[in-house]
Amino acid sequence: MTYLVDTAVQTVDDIVANIIASTRLPISQVTFTNQNIVGFLQDEQQTTITDLIKKVREDYWLANYDQQILPSVYSYGMPPRAAAGSLRNIVFVDPSGYEIDCPHLDPDQIKTPSYFAFRPSWQGQGAFLQNDQVVLWPQTFSNVSYKLRQKYERRPNALTLKANCTPVLTVTVASNQVTITAGTFPAAASYVDIISQTGQNVSQADSLLVATNSSGTITFDSSTPITSAVTVGSWICPAGLTCIPQLPAEAYPLLLARGMLRIAAALQNSNLFNVASKMSEDAAAKLMTMITPRVSGSPRKFVNKNTIGGPYSFPHYR
Repeated sequence: MTYLVDTAVQTVDDIVANIIASTRLPISQVTFTNQNIVGFLQDEQQTTITDLIKKVREDYWLANYDQQILPSVYSYGMPPRAAAGSLRNIVFVDPSGYEIDCPHLDPDQIKTPSYFAFRPSWQGQGAFLQNDQVVLWPQTFSNVSYKLRQKYERRPNALTLKANCTPVLTVTVASNQVTITAGTFPAAASYVDIISQTGQNVSQADSLLVATNSSGTITFDSSTPITSAVTVGSWICPAGLTCIPQLPAEAYPLLLARGMLRIAAALQNSNLFNVASKMSEDAAAKLMTMITPRVSGSPRKFVNKNTIGGPYSFPHYR
């Protein structure tokens, strides 16, 4: 399999070029635009590859979404970028930063017991999901000194071409500014993500609000400050988009093969479809071998974890 890469980092443009070369699509063909191919790749990233990586449960894309618990407020929004709108875990965080278990309750557990069935409310303390909300229960206490932490797998940004993004040239955290090559993107009042070009190409900042773009000097609104996580060479992309797939690099061959498969299906080319199917199966099998386990050996598991108000009121009792 030949890779046509013009930099050390493989971008969406490079994968599109690889698909054109691997499927022998004529350069002058008008059946598929580059954006059509990007659309195929995004479909496969969002379904096939995301599903595969979620299945191994090796904490890829794992992130925390913290919210301060407020008086008399029991419903809290779920992370807007959670893959499949799902959570890995829900915990409380005490003022010292310790995590305390917050059980996920079954709807049957939140029903009021019959008159003769006594059940102390503290035995069922936890949370349940209701649409896109995490609801704390029972609603008879207030843990205002705690934070609610939702652990979730962040959905990889949708794919786009490099022409829609721009690299960061300098970063000044104190001024909440970065510099880029002068241009109209990003426009004032728009939202952007900053994507790393190293590691797993994680987002260094989500949904930053652009205050001004003055000749390549981007000043972000004070409501969305940048941090030292933002580095030179990273890519500024429209919010929710990225020109570098946010996947382990070892997943790129699978993304390429799945893109070829979509081209073959659209062209009704059985020979190409059979070749791409074999490539896809082989790439998926090898990817599974490489991404799990991420750490050799079994993780150590503690027993007798307690909840708020448990033995001695400490976060963990072992």
